[in-house]
Amino acid sequence: TNDPKKQHVNIKFMVTNATESQAQADPVGYYIMDSSLKRLVRRGTDGVDDSILCQTAEGIKIKVKPFMVTRNLVKDSIKTRLRKIVRDYIIKYAQQKTLIDLLRDIVDYKPQEELRGILKKVYPLKAFEIRTLEITKDATDERTLVQIVKELSVQQEPEVKVEVPAV
Repeated sequence: TNDPKKQHVNIKFMVTNATESQAQADPVGYYIMDSSLKRLVRRGTDGVDDSILCQTAEGIKIKVKPFMVTRNLVKDSIKTRLRKIVRDYIIKYAQQKTLIDLLRDIVDYKPQEELRGILKKVYPLKAFEIRTLEITKDATDERTLVQIVKELSVQQEPEVKVEVPAV
């Protein structure tokens, strides 16, 4: 994105198709570096974590891990209310979006801004980030991650084309 404010974000890709000079890859994960999150939590503030399993519009199961930092120390009841609001919002949001659109929105910071405005009414936050978004699978699902991503790439056009120099 050429945005220096997003240097702490890593996006994981899986190559789905490769020819001699080109490779096609689909995103399979979004991660924020732990060191950037540790800088946000100071003495007198609380970090609130959660882990949410949900499904996208195409039926892909994902795990989303939001991370909130409060301005002051708060009671557990407020943390629980914050987690519940975030959980309900993310499950509804993910069901309306495809995986590619969801990742694009998270990189563009759309759901984070919207959620921060909603959560401000419960308790003002110093920061709200989506720490991790990754594709998961059930124990009952016998497909591998590669098969899930290939099915995804068949449903949509490839998003990324990488030129590989000839050796």
